[in-house]
Amino acid sequence: MANRPGTFTGKDDPRRNSGGVPPEVRELRALLVGDAKAIHDALMAAVKEGSVPAIIYAHTQLLGKPKERVEIEGAGLGAGLVGLTREELLQIARLGEK
Repeated sequence: MANRPGTFTGKDDPRRNSGGVPPEVRELRALLVGDAKAIHDALMAAVKEGSVPAIIYAHTQLLGKPKERVEIEGAGLGAGLVGLTREELLQIARLGEK
């Protein structure tokens, strides 16, 4: 049975993006390998100058991206709100506005 268009076999396929990195990015990274120290020095200079995008980028590289979702566990305020009606929740929200 022949593969349908857009499907991959279990073998190596030239259409498959190995590792999730586009070929253009892999080529660019290969070109930059020899300039790693110069790139690092330029990034650190931008950080010392107070460049916000450079600071954010440096932190992201060092610490990883922050979680965009926060999950709360335990018997906090949320546990006490379970079972309340919409009207009761709105009343509580309005109390906080005053």
